[in-house]
Amino acid sequence: MVHITNLAGAGFRSGATVRLKKSGQTDILATSVSVVSANKITCDVDITGAATGAWDVRVTNSDGKSDTLAGAFTIQFQDRQ
Repeated sequence: MVHITNLAGAGFRSGATVRLKKSGQTDILATSVSVVSANKITCDVDITGAATGAWDVRVTNSDGKSDTLAGAFTIQFQDRQ
């Protein structure tokens, strides 16, 4: 689980959803989404088993308006020795 503490943007509204999107992969829906302000969201993302590489971040407001920032989130796992 990854806790995102400062997803920055503009025009966020209460009830917004956050998801990670990558072509050929199932979307990852964030949980515990909290709209701190119109410019900041915090949330949790479970990346267990997710494909590595760049993922798009999509925020959808409760009014249905959304925006996507391409390649804004990178998943990379380190080998543990």
